[in-house]
Order: sequence, then structure tokens, then C-alpha cells
Amino acid sequence: MQNRNGWLQGIQYFRAIAIIEVITFHVVTDGAAVPNPLWMVVALWAFTNFGVVHFIFISGVVLYNRYNNGFSLSTFYKKRFNAVVPPYLIWSTFYFAFFYVVLPLVGTYLFHRLTNQSVATLVSTYLLQLTVGYAHLFFIVILLVLYLLYPLLEKMYNRAVSQSSPIYILSFLLLVSIAYSLLVATFPPYQISNRNTLYIGVYLGVLYYVFFFVFGFFIAQHYQAIKKRVANFSLKGISFVVLASTIYYAVVLHAAIYDVISSPTLSSYTWLSVVTGPFYCLLLILFYLRISTTWGRPRGFFLSHLERIGEDSFGIFLVHWFFVWTFRAMLLRLGLSFYNPLLYPVLFLLTIIPSYLMVEAIYRLPFSNIMIGARRKKQASPTREHSATQPAATEPIDPSDRT
Repeated sequence: MQNRNGWLQGIQYFRAIAIIEVITFHVVTDGAAVPNPLWMVVALWAFTNFGVVHFIFISGVVLYNRYNNGFSLSTFYKKRFNAVVPPYLIWSTFYFAFFYVVLPLVGTYLFHRLTNQSVATLVSTYLLQLTVGYAHLFFIVILLVLYLLYPLLEKMYNRAVSQSSPIYILSFLLLVSIAYSLLVATFPPYQISNRNTLYIGVYLGVLYYVFFFVFGFFIAQHYQAIKKRVANFSLKGISFVVLASTIYYAVVLHAAIYDVISSPTLSSYTWLSVVTGPFYCLLLILFYLRISTTWGRPRGFFLSHLERIGEDSFGIFLVHWFFVWTFRAMLLRLGLSFYNPLLYPVLFLLTIIPSYLMVEAIYRLPFSNIMIGARRKKQASPTREHSATQPAATEPIDPSDRT
């Protein structure tokens, strides 16, 4: 039967943390790639490198919390399609028009030029963009593939649970994730310009993300027990471990990137970054669970707005890239450089605030669900005592139904 385990306290805060990670990563990425970058920028880049992975993990948590032990496949796929595909098509079209048509027409150089490009070339480029995702929208393509695989993954995981061996399937998927990352690291740099490599990188990229998606099943299954256990972690202690691990990962990842650029062979830094990266990501998940599950009800300015950011996280994800690029170009023209520490907090605020306000404004328009999806808002969620044969008096909008 379709399982209604109710609201997972803290998941909204985790969503907010994940979107803040994604925005920060996009704000600092170019600054981390310049020669001799600021180490604080490199550390932020490493620390927020797993924002998309954390969104995948959250999707696994809330889906398994909502759908396990049997459910209607047609209803499941219909809801997934309606929640994700229309906004994806709209924003893919927007970014294509903005970067491939509007900017070249007004004489702004970015990555693409309209000059000497036929209509057929533009159509081909647009279709490629739809199939692999433009820039950050690749995440939605990965998510759609995981949605398609969810019934199979759910059955495999439940079978492992019934045999008291979920650790084996999780260990296997973790090894697959690491092996895929090592394989990708052997590709020469900048091969993403090759169309076949794009398809391979996006669709086979599921092999990297599937571990974190299924790990979300495990967390959902034991959410209350894990919530109590992580609450006992010393915040100072785990913060120190995260800080030390971030310094290590930043040094290793930075060295690995430059080794890949200068040499086609796998260096020791590349091996270290690939093998230890997933464990660093898991450490961050525990850290964020420690924070998000102990904050409680949103009281005061900070937590109330953080919850709202979590509710709007999918919409913010869709729109924020426009503000990152636009305000970054403006700030660079005003004289700020990637070596100026002031650039990054200013750009972050100029991205997250307009993105949040834009999403809030869109939600007040007709057909907002089609444009940016439904808000991940908690309403009167059912409790564990409600079963499929004893529905709530008023059917709520289950927030876990909108991953």
C-alpha cells in the first residue's frame, strides 16, 4: 500500500541548505578556477560541491517516505511528470532564448554567438539542451531518470531490507559511484563539447547519484531514530570534523582539477578526491541532519525565512542562474574581480534575494505550478495512524509528494 508517514521535521531546512549550497557553488566556481585563487573561495567551492547531490538525497528521502510497499505506478509517474517536466521545458526555453538569442542580438558575448548560425543549427542546439539540460538544469534530467527507476530501486531496497541486508546494496551502489567517477576522471578535459560525451555524462551520471538517492531510502526508513541519534552529536565536535575535512577536500580537489588539466593520467590527488568525495558528502549530510532536525518550528526571522526558502527551493533552483550570470557580469564591469573577496557575498545576496522574491511573485500568478512547480509547503499532513482504508477527513497536500 502507499505509505503515508507524514511530515519529516527538518526536511524543509535541509532543502534550504541545499539550495544555498547550489547558489554558493555557482557564485564561487569561476573564482575557484582562476590561477592562484583565494583559498577561502576554494574552500567554499569544495564545501558546496555537493549541493545537487544533497537535493538527490532529499528526493530519495521524501519519495521513500511517501511511496513504499506498493503504490500506483500510473499515479506516481503522472505526479512526477506534472511536477517537473513543464517547469523544465519552460526554463530550458528561457535560458536558450536568453543565452543563444537575446545576448548575441544585443551584442553581448558569452559562450555562444548567433552569427553564422542557421535556424537548423539553433533548433539542433535547442533539442540538445532539452535532452541533457542547460547548465544547472542537468539536475532535472538526472532526477527524471531516477524517477523512472524509482519503482525498481524501491523493490530492490525493500528486498534487501526483508533479508536484513540493506548495507550490501548501499555498499555496492557506493562502489559503483566511485568507479563511475574514476572512469569520468580519465576523460581528457573539455570533452563536454562533444555531443556523445554530453549524453554519456548526463545519463550514465545516474550511476554516480543513485547511491545517494537510495541512501535517502535508508534515512527515511529510520528517520526518527537517526534524528534522535544525530541530536546527540556534539555540534562543536562535528563542526570541527567538517572544518578539517573541508580543508582537506579543498586542497585535494583543487590539486586534482589542475592535474587533470595538465595530464591525461589519473594523479594521486584525483584518486583521493574521487574516493573520499562521497564520504565527505555523507559527512555533510549527517552535519546538516544534525542542524536541520534540531531547529524545530520556524520561530523568528531566520528560521521562518529559511523555511520559506526551503518551500521555494525548486523554483529558486530554476531561476537563480539568470541572476548569477547577470549580476556577476555587472559586478565585473563595475571593477570587482575574482580576486576581490567582496565580489562573492555581494553576488550571493544579489542572487538569492531576487530569486526568492521572483519565485514568491510567480506563485501569485495563474498557472504558477506549471512555471515553477508546486511549493513544497507543509499542510495538515496525515499521521502514521491513518491508513489507506482510513483517510484523513480532508486530503492534504503531502509535501513529500513534490520532490
